[in-house]
Amino acid sequence: MVINNEIWVFLSHSHKDYENVSILRNLLENEGYRPIMFYLKCLDDNSEIDNLIKREIDCRAFFILCDSKNSRLSTWVQEEENYIKSKGRIYEIIDIESDIDYLKAAISRFKRRTSAFISCSRHDSEIANAIQHTLEMNGYTTWSDKGNLFSGFSFNDVITNAITKHSNEGFVIFLLSQHSLVSRWCIRELNIALGDRGTNASSILLVSLDGTKPQDVPELEGFTIRWIDTTGCMPEEGANKVVRFLDFYNTSYRQVYNLCWELSKLDYDKVEDIQKIPYPLPDNINRTLAGCRYILGLDVPTDIEYAISLFKEAAKQGDEDAIHLLSLCNHSEHQI
Repeated sequence: MVINNEIWVFLSHSHKDYENVSILRNLLENEGYRPIMFYLKCLDDNSEIDNLIKREIDCRAFFILCDSKNSRLSTWVQEEENYIKSKGRIYEIIDIESDIDYLKAAISRFKRRTSAFISCSRHDSEIANAIQHTLEMNGYTTWSDKGNLFSGFSFNDVITNAITKHSNEGFVIFLLSQHSLVSRWCIRELNIALGDRGTNASSILLVSLDGTKPQDVPELEGFTIRWIDTTGCMPEEGANKVVRFLDFYNTSYRQVYNLCWELSKLDYDKVEDIQKIPYPLPDNINRTLAGCRYILGLDVPTDIEYAISLFKEAAKQGDEDAIHLLSLCNHSEHQI
């Protein structure tokens, strides 16, 4: 079963902004996206509308929140946005009252995020330095408190502003370890990165250094956060794993994510069976569906290389979905 791999984007907007949203829709279509905008005038039952919209959101992977005076006054739009953010989906906030150049730049940001804030305990500075160096060598800009804090400036304000900026325009890379779990500064930075009620959870990438998992962090309860496991990796190896994920995110991830999201609904394998270490998986596990879980990070760490190896196994057996997923993964500009 091959599912359409077109990238559908849900536009959360006020119906009063139809003209401005239409301009954004046309720009997205020119970039090859399939934007969805609709106004449920035929329905007058609030519970029916709420149920229908949530079901539609649950079926989509990518979202643009159309910011405007009208949308900020719309109860429906605010409820849509809160629901989208609570699901940890990939989204971009775009001010649709801005000019055409801004809209084009915003779409470009939606397509590719190139900056990262690195949060870590001082005990994990070696891997943090390796990640920062490797990111910068691969075209990313980075921010850490090293070299960016100066006398005369409020420490809290500088950190808060930097995290907020990267939450909106890039990534917040949080190095997860037993050290960071007991650091009040690290937990504070994580809470800032999450935003109000977890609104920025989709911009966070957790990097586990010692086997610590997101489930070990009380502040993350109820949120879907992408995470990478670098336990046992040398600093350079762990840094390269982070870069490979960000590169993949910025090239093939959206198309692959869309298809994996649809296929994952068919996955009835027990999580404990697909996350056993060491690999390989038991023979009775569907490789394609397990690979989808490792792309999405559903109860397991995001592991692009391992997911691709599972797709290759399934493709050798003639699985059409695996073959299709491999073709999408191969569109990445970065060689996995």
